[in-house]
Amino acid sequence: MKRATWWCLILIVLLMASPGLSQRGGEDTDRAPDQPAEETPPTEDSEPEPEPVDPPQVVADGALKDLSAWRADAARSRLEQHRPDIGNTIPFKTAWSYLLATEQKLDEATTSLQTATQGDTADPVAPYLLGEVRSWKNQQDAARQAWRKAKTRAQAQLAESPDNARANYWLGATLNRLGEFGNARNHLAKALEKDFSPAMTNYQIGLTWIYEQKWNNAVASFNSCLEADNGFAHAYYYRARAYKALGNTEQMLVDLGRFLDLAPDAREATAARSMLRAGG
Repeated sequence: MKRATWWCLILIVLLMASPGLSQRGGEDTDRAPDQPAEETPPTEDSEPEPEPVDPPQVVADGALKDLSAWRADAARSRLEQHRPDIGNTIPFKTAWSYLLATEQKLDEATTSLQTATQGDTADPVAPYLLGEVRSWKNQQDAARQAWRKAKTRAQAQLAESPDNARANYWLGATLNRLGEFGNARNHLAKALEKDFSPAMTNYQIGLTWIYEQKWNNAVASFNSCLEADNGFAHAYYYRARAYKALGNTEQMLVDLGRFLDLAPDAREATAARSMLRAGG
């Protein structure tokens, strides 16, 4: 056989034996046709995936729960963590304003809450808190005006979604401030059914009983609050007042001491110390 013929045969054999060319399109023969190709591992220069940002309302509601229990440091830490992402949102500004109020910066908090109330005309939280701060400043007419606005907004939300736990809670809390205690408990009970914060909700229910001077009912509600969150400072204070009315001085003193441990700078701290001295 001529040398040229030998070279042709050798070339044909090499071509048939080549794994890279024996499949159509040069596919990898070690992988089944339907098997996806392995992903290329990220290099050191690859951009990391951004972490999901909590919705502003979720962050703000968490801070308000901390503030309701008089945990200002925890609320500030939560808000500071998310400030770069949501610091310009109305829920953030609302929670931050209430934090300022707990720090006795009442004028700054009032101005900020007025802005938040105007910035979101549907949410009841900012006007409710504005009413709270105005009441702390002994501006009772202005406080009731803000609470009436919160009531209207919460009712509008419930007209669209009657099972809205958050709207039921804020409506209940607002009705509590407006003196509609039975109706307040109805809405707070609905909030509990939908698993809105048991500590905050039972605390509000306890306040309705305090205002109606139903002392045993108040104690039971504050017990439920503290079962859910045993660091909820003001539940101890108001339970102490209920115990005082019931003549249980020993338990009153225990609760007042616990309250002052948790909230020595709260607005009610002076009254708590007076009760302690009188009880001792």
